[in-house]
Amino acid sequence: MNLKLEPNKKRSLMTKVEEIHPNHVYFPIPENYKVLVNLGDEVKKNTILATKEDGTSIVSSVAGKVTECDKIIKIDNNHSEAKELFDVTNIDKKKFISLLKDSGIVGMGGAGFPTYKKYMNDIDTLIVNAVECEPYLTADYTIVKLHAEEIVECLKQIMTINNISKCVIAVKENNNDIDEFFTPYLTDKITIKKVKNVYPAGWERKLIKDVLNITYDKIPSEKNIVVNNVSTIYAIKRLLEGKRLDARMVTVTGDIDSSNYLVKIGTTVYHLIRNIDLEDKEVIIGGPMMGNLYKNDYVTPTTTCVLVLNKKRYKELPCIRCGKCVAVCPVKLEPVLIKDNLDNPDKLKTLNPKKCMECGLCSYICPSKINLRDKVIEAKRR
Repeated sequence: MNLKLEPNKKRSLMTKVEEIHPNHVYFPIPENYKVLVNLGDEVKKNTILATKEDGTSIVSSVAGKVTECDKIIKIDNNHSEAKELFDVTNIDKKKFISLLKDSGIVGMGGAGFPTYKKYMNDIDTLIVNAVECEPYLTADYTIVKLHAEEIVECLKQIMTINNISKCVIAVKENNNDIDEFFTPYLTDKITIKKVKNVYPAGWERKLIKDVLNITYDKIPSEKNIVVNNVSTIYAIKRLLEGKRLDARMVTVTGDIDSSNYLVKIGTTVYHLIRNIDLEDKEVIIGGPMMGNLYKNDYVTPTTTCVLVLNKKRYKELPCIRCGKCVAVCPVKLEPVLIKDNLDNPDKLKTLNPKKCMECGLCSYICPSKINLRDKVIEAKRR
């Protein structure tokens, strides 16, 4: 079952983009990363701050001094924009993957999957996800509006480097004529495909089915397919120009004046909302369906949106066993049964919560206002 969400608020479409240059940036360092800088070091943009064993990197978005270096790396921005240089000439597939490893680029639609891993196999088809199906979000739309020609040029480079024969840009059929931004630059190998105005139209598995009528078992590479969010493609475009990931477009919207901002990675979310009276507001990082409540967060490569909504008091009621959460689940889970068996690990395994894509439809549809999405996420963790 696919659900149409109303109202599909996209009020930040036409506003001017402001660049955010904070005085300090912060990079939380997961336990499985090795820190490569020390307290007091002077770093530049593009400096690799920490790496994971598999090659994934965390990269400085500013030039400045390292003033904290523990579980969080804090850099005081000197606003010089000085950058560390690296070689982007004569790029073949091997070098392309190496550049991606060092870039800090992950799936910027929210998934956060390391981008380089998607390019390690042979690829026949590249799908560019420009669907942006959640209400309120317009960051991807803004990137396309401003940079459609550059995005298509980057697609040509990616296709040449990786010997990809076909590229399809997927857009939502009602998404404010986003396809018109691309149309002047398309080729016989780079085409547009409109998908229905439903949620979750941008879900990778559904997108591949809708665009190519192909299904797969675990990952798209089984069928020689790569799916990249359009903001990820724009980040790759900048990488091929010698710029590792330093900023991303973020929608700031909700029950406030709305806009999109180009924000340095590591900026505090508070920096974006500090002039807003939050007394009767609730702040969600991400969209209304898949986002999470604000908890002193920093802008990361996956921060698509800061959503500020008027607080609404809902009382969670007992489940009425209506089955709506089961009917609406895109991956055919039984969210209410998962909730009921949180303390029963053997039963949880049979209910397979790991399949959950965290879309939030079960919580959205529940007449008892039970936050089923969070319950299923907890089941995945357990």
